[in-house]
Amino acid sequence: MHFYGVKIADDHLAFLFDAARFVVQPDALRKTHITVRGPYNNRINLSKLNKKPLGDLGILQPANFLLINQNTVFLKCEVVGIRDVWHKPDFQDGVVHLTIYDGKNHEHAKEIYDCLNSYKWNIWTKPTNLHLLEKKIINSTTLLFKAPRFVYEFNNLINPDFDIEHIQHMDFKTRKKIFNTILNLIIQRYST
Repeated sequence: MHFYGVKIADDHLAFLFDAARFVVQPDALRKTHITVRGPYNNRINLSKLNKKPLGDLGILQPANFLLINQNTVFLKCEVVGIRDVWHKPDFQDGVVHLTIYDGKNHEHAKEIYDCLNSYKWNIWTKPTNLHLLEKKIINSTTLLFKAPRFVYEFNNLINPDFDIEHIQHMDFKTRKKIFNTILNLIIQRYST
């Protein structure tokens, strides 16, 4: 299956969101994105869809889908013009969002939501054009080979001597502190 979406165009802001996601769910690296189209069995040509660039991307408020079998925490977004290219048959009226956590642990999801909700979100940036979304990178060994820049930047953000493979073995309380540190950086640098 193929999905298409947009990312945050500002590389540093995108990295900070990728790092935040990785800290709260370190089983894989998931690039922060907004899914806009899909699923498709075959790849589609995006040239017509990308002719008119999308307008600004607003990251506005935390929300969640905390249900019996779903523990998803996300940030609601607004993207000028996104509904003109939106095609998600299962979620035609879906919420435009950046997923922060989509895991099995209900208590962790609630705590992540509470962390996000303790900040005032009003970030405006530019989105990329539509593109094919990559599959997540599953484990830390693969991460070192497939995303060396992420590993380097993550280690420098946390501590230059930090070993990214250790994050999977940290307790949630410690990872939540790192998550809050990253959220503070995002809000201080980007929220208006």
